[in-house]
Amino acid sequence: MPDIGVITLVNLIDRFSRVKILSYPFRLGEKQASRHLDTADYQLVLRLAFTEWGLPDRLLVDRDSVFYDNNSKSPFPTRLQLWLLVLGVSLIVGPPNRPTDRAGTERSHQTWAQQALVGQRYDTVEDLRITLMERRHFLDEWLPCATLGDVPPLKACPEARKPRRGYRPEQEAGLIDVSRVYAYLSQGQWFRRASNIGGIALGGKVYALGRETGRTKTLWSPLIQPTTAWSFKWWAVT
Repeated sequence: MPDIGVITLVNLIDRFSRVKILSYPFRLGEKQASRHLDTADYQLVLRLAFTEWGLPDRLLVDRDSVFYDNNSKSPFPTRLQLWLLVLGVSLIVGPPNRPTDRAGTERSHQTWAQQALVGQRYDTVEDLRITLMERRHFLDEWLPCATLGDVPPLKACPEARKPRRGYRPEQEAGLIDVSRVYAYLSQGQWFRRASNIGGIALGGKVYALGRETGRTKTLWSPLIQPTTAWSFKWWAVT
């Protein structure tokens, strides 16, 4: 975008009511992208959305590395997924290389770009953010939606205005239920290749298993210990 640099939008849409939940801009660099969005960026956007619309039951995402461990054939849950789990939000990762499964979401991305970006200039990222909020009001309240009988989303589904599960950032600690993570991890198993000295990486942490496990393929399963979060039991597989 002229004057403000390389911009990416994080867009959220309710696939049932077609309500545009939020479009939030991030500046990635001046002339080219110099960074990628991380967990904290997505937490910021999601907290803003949760505050206004409440906690959803499920969040459907693509296979970006912040959502899904693309570097492993046996992916461990990411920090963002674990954070959503403790809030009672299931993360659904879409299948690879099948954008047609997300046709509504892809159309939403196009709508945001055409409504707020194409041919426009802004002095600051904040100016763009304000415009996106104004356009969201128009899209939800006034623009007819073909899949809703040519009625604007919030006119067709007024119940979308009322959160079923409330959320406030300052109350987040009281909403956290770590037992949800225990229950989720207890269902999983993860394979890793141990290093020469028996080191293994899981969930962004490195564990030392001892030289006797060096160069073996190791199967890890969680051993739930509520008083100390969780530990892991493992088996060496030759």
